[in-house]
Amino acid sequence: MAPKPKAILFDLDDTLLNTYRHQNPEELWREVIEQYAHVANDTDGAALANAIQQSAKRIWESLLESKKQRWQSMGEIRRSIVRRAFEDIGQKNDDGADHLADTFTKRREDSFHLADGALKTLNHLREANIRLALVTNGASTSQRWKIDRFNLEHHFDHIQIEEEAGFGKPDPRAYHHAMETLETEAASTWMIGDNYHWEVEAPQDHGIFAIWYNPTNLDVPEDAARDPNHAVEHHDAIIDLFEASRRER
Repeated sequence: MAPKPKAILFDLDDTLLNTYRHQNPEELWREVIEQYAHVANDTDGAALANAIQQSAKRIWESLLESKKQRWQSMGEIRRSIVRRAFEDIGQKNDDGADHLADTFTKRREDSFHLADGALKTLNHLREANIRLALVTNGASTSQRWKIDRFNLEHHFDHIQIEEEAGFGKPDPRAYHHAMETLETEAASTWMIGDNYHWEVEAPQDHGIFAIWYNPTNLDVPEDAARDPNHAVEHHDAIIDLFEASRRER
C-alpha cells in the first residue's frame, strides 16, 4: 500500500525526459563516424569506434573518481573522449575530433523528448495540490537547458540541480534538502526515478517511498539490497498509484 504523498521528488533524465537510454550510443557513433570519416583521414571506422569506446571508459572512470564530471557538460566530456581516441590511433587532430564529438552531441540532444504521459502526470499531481521537486544530478548549464527546452520549470515548487546545490544523489543531503524545501517528511514523500541505486535504494535509506520508473521492464539489479516499494512502466501508472493512495485514506 502506498502512503498518500504530500510531496513527490522526480528525477529528470530517462524519467521525465527520454534522454540517453532510448538510443544506442554505439550505433549513433558508427553513423557519425561513417559520415565524417574524412576528419580522421579516412581511418577505419571500426578502429575509431573502438578507440572512442576505450577512451570513454578511461575518461569516465577518471571523472567519476575525481567527481569533476559534475561541473562539465556532456558535450565537453565527449570532446575530451574523442580527442584522446584520435591520439590513440595516431591522428592528432583536435578540430576534427571536436567536430565529430559535437556532431554526436547535437544528434543525441535532438533525439531528446518528453516521456509519454509525463506532462499529464505532473499536471494531475499539481491539480491535486501535491508539492513537486525536480532533483537531478549534473551540470547547471546542461540541465537548465533541458528544463527550459521542455518548459518544465513551472511544474515544480523546487528545482534542485547537483552543481547549483553542491551535492547530488545519492548524497543524503540531496533528499533531505528537497524535503526541507517542500516542508514535508519522509513518511509522506515519494521519489520517482529510473536509477535503481539513486532513486530506489538511497531514498529508502531515509524512509522515502521509492518508485522505480522502469519502462523497459529491466530486472532488479543483482547487487540490489532490497526491492523497490513500487515499480511502474509508464507514467499513467503513477497517476493510478496516486489515486489508489487517496482512496485508501
